[in-house]
Amino acid sequence: MYYCYVLESKKDRKGPRPVRSRLPQATASSNGGYFALMAAIVISALLIALSFTVSFSGFFSRFNVLASESKEHSMALAEGCVDHAMLALSINPDYSPTNEVVKVGPEECVVESVEGTEEVPF
Repeated sequence: MYYCYVLESKKDRKGPRPVRSRLPQATASSNGGYFALMAAIVISALLIALSFTVSFSGFFSRFNVLASESKEHSMALAEGCVDHAMLALSINPDYSPTNEVVKVGPEECVVESVEGTEEVPF
């Protein structure tokens, strides 16, 4: 049995050869790293989305803390006004303020009126 080998010269080629044909392990169905590239892009996009989510949640949590501190501050101011009105009522049972401005620390509040019919025992 005889075998015949035909050698191809560079002059006989018509046009450039595709890159896949230069690799001995490449086949017609090989993807040449396309899957790895797409996986890297998808994973990168997911990590970027996750980092944006975490950074924005930290950014918005600052406003939640600020709102809670503001509520505590206003509650303390209101309690100070009520304490002032109760003290004035204990001193003078006929105490009847009309938009009385009360200074509580550096802040001010207004006691508009005091109503009630029952005495609260201490």
